[in-house]
Amino acid sequence: MSSPWDTENQTIGTILKGAPNAAPAPAPGQPDADQAAIAAAIAANPNAVVNPNTGQPVSGPPGNPVADFAYGVEKTLNTGGALGARALQRAFSDAQWPQDLQSNIEKVAQDNLEAYRAASPGGQIPKSSPQRDLGEAVLPSLLAYAMPGSTAGYWPRLASNIGGGSLSALLTGDPNASPRQLATEATEGGLLGAASTTGTGVGARVAYPSMARPPAPGNPGYERTMFDLGARPTPGQLLGAGGGWFGRGVNRVEQGYGSVPIIGDMVGSARARAVDQLNTGAANWVLNPIGETLDAGGPGREAVNEVATKVSDAYNAAIPAAGGRLDPAVLQDLGRLQQNALTMHPDRTQQFNSILDQHLWQRVDPNTGIMTGQGFKDAESDLGKQARDILYNPGSTSDERQLAWQLRDTQTVLRNWLERVSPAQAPEIQAANAAYARQLRYEYAAARPGELPGRFQPSQFQAATAAYAPRSQVARGTALGEDISDAGRAVLGATVPDSGTPFRHMIQLGAGLGAAALAGKEEVPPEYIAGGLAATGATAAMYNPYAQRLIANMMMRRYAPVAEPLAAGIRQFSPVLAGSLPPSLLHNQPPPQ
Repeated sequence: MSSPWDTENQTIGTILKGAPNAAPAPAPGQPDADQAAIAAAIAANPNAVVNPNTGQPVSGPPGNPVADFAYGVEKTLNTGGALGARALQRAFSDAQWPQDLQSNIEKVAQDNLEAYRAASPGGQIPKSSPQRDLGEAVLPSLLAYAMPGSTAGYWPRLASNIGGGSLSALLTGDPNASPRQLATEATEGGLLGAASTTGTGVGARVAYPSMARPPAPGNPGYERTMFDLGARPTPGQLLGAGGGWFGRGVNRVEQGYGSVPIIGDMVGSARARAVDQLNTGAANWVLNPIGETLDAGGPGREAVNEVATKVSDAYNAAIPAAGGRLDPAVLQDLGRLQQNALTMHPDRTQQFNSILDQHLWQRVDPNTGIMTGQGFKDAESDLGKQARDILYNPGSTSDERQLAWQLRDTQTVLRNWLERVSPAQAPEIQAANAAYARQLRYEYAAARPGELPGRFQPSQFQAATAAYAPRSQVARGTALGEDISDAGRAVLGATVPDSGTPFRHMIQLGAGLGAAALAGKEEVPPEYIAGGLAATGATAAMYNPYAQRLIANMMMRRYAPVAEPLAAGIRQFSPVLAGSLPPSLLHNQPPPQ
């Protein structure tokens, strides 16, 4: 039993069949419709069925989703058969059966089209249909997924998806196109397949970044070291330390945007903030053996002085009952230091010996060779003050700094002696000695010239660890503090120079060309303003101190058992995406008529 909707649709379909997307002529005896309204309705929705009397789209079901989907599946089968028959005709040009096969396939395709038209409302086939696109994607996606290497590593998956995308473009294109056009379609589909591999790879890395995974054998875990110190690097710094083309690329882009006004300031501040956190973390690393933490709010002279005071206080708490006779080992070590002092400038050598006479030997009993705990405390404090006054004086010369490090070495010799001759206080003295050994490296880095007194870069801390360790330990990576210095250099250190790189030049050139283009306009287009505000707002949202910490925490934590299978599933979805993108984006075959 036919409904009024069926009757009206058939009438309208008959009117529109001869001139699709054109304004229909009014029915005999009916008033003329507003042709402008009809044209506007068709322009707004090319698939709409328009009432010729009112100029308005006819309400009713827009299509048959089941028929759309089924036709999409059938069309890929027919196209594949047509392409195969076409290839057989070229291979067997003298035989009749390939031509007969081609004719049969064309007949099946025509029959399917007529059945599709009959199942469509009003006999009108929609010019576009998501259901039909989905049907067209089914077979290519299955074929792309079945290709070798479709779920393997990145490079096999890339090659497989390029092939799957090319095959999808051919199966959903025009089988009667020229060989040149077919090659173009295959190339376009291959590029979409490659894009699906890259896109899903990026998505998988976002879902489960390398720094959140358990360290693999041989992986130094630089990101985790920074995280444990309290540093919260930027996304580019974290991803760049993980290695790989993706991480290095993100880090390079993040560094390059330092050349963009306003945005670059926010990104640069966030990257510098992570360096400050490394400084604070290194100070806490020094104080850890004595159970202390840094109270200063950030890096600088205040933090350096606080570290020195707390380490000295740890010695003062341990040595009231300590002290003893200067043993042969300490005398030998002190003699070695005096021999080393002969390599310095003569004035510095004389100054070194004078400091030892005044602040060390006068506190040793000349008859018994005993230095009390209080005598050690005074000598160690005076030597440390002399060294600090030189190291943190901006006008100190290089040979004066060499004298300061000789005094630091003298402190180390005395502290090791005190631990040997005071077994009752050995645990406390050992903890203070461990903190002092770390303090030497921390102060060496903080004393090197930098943009802020008392603040150091990762490369300066790396130099400090090397200065206090044998070359063999430095080469093997076992020197005290080298795990921190290596991690700081890998995560926070620049992987490309801060200026003068081609990428930065490219960004600067783009910004300059954009400014020049805007200079010739009386007013800035709204879309330019909106784009600039959006970019600035997004950067501010990502690179403020609170978001920086939140994003770093999210990247470093493992959301097992969800993250790992999610990342694997995203990667394995790439062949499905490679097969489904061409029919939804390329539209190489004209819609059925």
